Amino acid sequence: MVSAIVRDSVTVLPMVKALFQQPRKYPRYYVYPLRLSDEEKVAHFDLLLMADDNGSHYTYITDFSRLLLAQKTGHKERVVFCKRCFTSFDDRLRKYKLSGQEVLGQHKLICGSHIPILPEMPKEGECAQFKAWRNTQRHSLVIYADFEAILVKTEEKRGESTTIIQKHEAMSYGVLVKASEDVPKGLLVQYEIPVGPVIYRSNENRTDVARHFVETIVEVVRKIEGLMKTNIPLFMTEGEEKTHQEFSVCIVCKCILAGG
Repeated sequence: MVSAIVRDSVTVLPMVKALFQQPRKYPRYYVYPLRLSDEEKVAHFDLLLMADDNGSHYTYITDFSRLLLAQKTGHKERVVFCKRCFTSFDDRLRKYKLSGQEVLGQHKLICGSHIPILPEMPKEGECAQFKAWRNTQRHSLVIYADFEAILVKTEEKRGESTTIIQKHEAMSYGVLVKASEDVPKGLLVQYEIPVGPVIYRSNENRTDVARHFVETIVEVVRKIEGLMKTNIPLFMTEGEEKTHQEFSVCIVCKCILAGG
């Protein structure tokens, strides 16, 4: 029965015991996505896979959101979840943002191409560190930005048990464009790309700091785009040409070069 459903349209969520948890009467379990259909058909089923020392079996999930609610968020309002990454979206109406199923539909356009994953935390006493240096690549230009904000007191009700007492309001920002040493300084000047810190502070006449930040970043990015499209002739010495020809592995991705 299950094998026939799996070939059609099904989501499978295994249930695993939490590794680190406080002593309690009943252990805490979590679920994660194991198998997802690329396209949910009309006859779609969500199944929970439970296993122990005596075997395993599937259970039909009648309410996907209710199953994940306690695991992912403490809100009491109804939320919808992305079945691929478990990102949650509530149904509260917002002035400038989508909510509920509408924002979930937009999210799926980005998340739909990703494979389901199970986050693995380091074991007790170990430390997580980045090791995939072969998947990295240096950029010629990088933009660093930082905001400063003030806390404005407010009394805004959100739901039955949530009261917002403070709001962050952006009061200033700083932007720094950092160029690598191989970027000619003449091109930075030619395309009017700032090489020093850019500081913007609000006042009575300038209150929309966030909007100004976005406009500034867009302007700088367009200038950088023009610079990146500039082709400069490459002149190598005889020794550099010899070294270039002797390379058989890419220094960035470590892949073997064609003909190497």
